[in-house]
Amino acid sequence: RKIAFYGDSLTESQFKSFLNLFGTSFITSSPHSLVCPLQTGMLSNNSLSSTVEIPLFFQRDSGGSPFPHDPRSEYSFSPELLSFLQNPPISGGHDNYRTLAIFNIGAHYHNTSWYHEDMNVLLHSLQNIGRSNDIYFFRTNVPGHRHCNPTNPKTFDWIKGTRDVPYNN
Repeated sequence: RKIAFYGDSLTESQFKSFLNLFGTSFITSSPHSLVCPLQTGMLSNNSLSSTVEIPLFFQRDSGGSPFPHDPRSEYSFSPELLSFLQNPPISGGHDNYRTLAIFNIGAHYHNTSWYHEDMNVLLHSLQNIGRSNDIYFFRTNVPGHRHCNPTNPKTFDWIKGTRDVPYNN
C-alpha cells in the first residue's frame, strides 16, 4: 500500500489537507508515511505488528506554464515518482501491494493542444508502468484560455460569479 500525489500547487494543498486530516500522531516525516493502527481482528498469523505503515509521496509536476505568454514546460514523470510507483514499499517487499495515486493537470495550461498532449503523456506513462491493479485518480482543472474574464477583477461581480456565463472566468 502506497499513496502518491503528483501535480501543481492545488495538489500540494490537497496533500497537506490529507496529512492534516490524520494529524501528527499518525504521520511520520522524512519520508512521509501514514501509520495506521490495526484492529485486533485484522492481525494475520505472521504479523507481529499492530500497525501498518503506508508510504506517502508528494511532488510538484513540470507541466504547463504559469502565465499565458511564458514558455511551455512539457509534462513528464520525475525519476522519484517513477521509482515510487514502480517499486514495492520498503516495509512490504511483496508484489501484491497496490498504489493509490492522485494526479492533477490543467490549471497551468493556456493552450488546449498542449493540455491534450501532456494528458496523453501522463496516460502513456501510467500505461508503461504496467500496474493495472493500482488506483489512479485524475483531478483535472479547466485549462486557462484567452479572453478569460475577469480581465479586471475589480469590475467582476463576485456575488453572481459565473452562473450567467459559465466557464468565462
